[in-house]
Amino acid sequence: MNKRIPFLDNARTFSVYAALLASLCTLYAFPGTVMVPPLAHSGGLFLSDGLNRLSNWLYSFTPEVVFFICGYCTAATLRIRSDAYFLRHKFIRLAGPCLIGGLIAAPEMSYLNYLSNGGTASVISFFTSALFYKYYTEGTYIFITAALTLSVFSLLIKKLRPKFFRQNKSSPTILFFVLITMLHGVVSFLLFYIIYIFGKFIYPFDLFLISGWTLYFFIGIYAFKRKWFVHDGYIPSRRWLYFFVIVSLLFLFTDIHYFMWNFSFLITTSGVFAVLSFFAAYRSKAAKVWRTASDHAYGAYFTCSFLFFNGAYFLKYLQVPTLVAIAVLLIPGGIYAYFLNTHILLRLPSFKRQ
Repeated sequence: MNKRIPFLDNARTFSVYAALLASLCTLYAFPGTVMVPPLAHSGGLFLSDGLNRLSNWLYSFTPEVVFFICGYCTAATLRIRSDAYFLRHKFIRLAGPCLIGGLIAAPEMSYLNYLSNGGTASVISFFTSALFYKYYTEGTYIFITAALTLSVFSLLIKKLRPKFFRQNKSSPTILFFVLITMLHGVVSFLLFYIIYIFGKFIYPFDLFLISGWTLYFFIGIYAFKRKWFVHDGYIPSRRWLYFFVIVSLLFLFTDIHYFMWNFSFLITTSGVFAVLSFFAAYRSKAAKVWRTASDHAYGAYFTCSFLFFNGAYFLKYLQVPTLVAIAVLLIPGGIYAYFLNTHILLRLPSFKRQ
């Protein structure tokens, strides 16, 4: 984008760190949530259930915020930049971390998860006979793969329809939000059960999640095409915050989402637009602290996902209490990741300041 929109940067930064917190909670939740089964079961049912609800709640809207903004920025870049520039930029930004995460970090994390759940195979046996057949999970690095795939697909759309990213200002109606919530729920429901019944080598929850990320990526493109967030353009009302608080309390403190399967998608819709409305209203300037946090967000997510997973595995065998373990992983781990980003990752092309 030739002109940054600070509140979008701030909303994306917040969502990346919130998703990182969710990935940490996932390791101590029971039963397993989202991308990986629980690596280090917490000692108390009440605490583990609370962490389960918290991680599910955060994962219900924070990735969609990131993909919404990614779609918006992708459309803006394709509108003003050459195809060659866009492709080069995306591959530098995403392809390297995708390969490292998917081919090096994820297999190692898959093996630790296998061991922590009673596996006994040796490293060689696991990697040659069991990894890709049964136990491989890309874990949190699936975000990068999905972003790269959607970016390339957007470029193909531009190639096939050069006028696709033209802009025409308009504001959404309430029917628009109802329809995207219903679409998200129906598509996710169908994908989950179709793949669960007929799929043999595909973990169904991956597609269940990716369908939502894809939907909000293209809603972000739609928002750019309709000139949201520009002067006199549509900006989500702060009323989204009130709605989000109500459905979040119901999600966190009741069991409504167990018997109303579409309820979680209300969290997604209200959460995405509540985050956008909050940062548009209260954090709309490019303050230095937010700029610094933004510079470190990508590297922190890439680093801490691996760090948390390995740290939780070793702390498990020390029988460290859950809350102490989370504090150990979060505080010293966060400081370590900060210095690692500052002195190494931010010097690499994929993680340099944008």
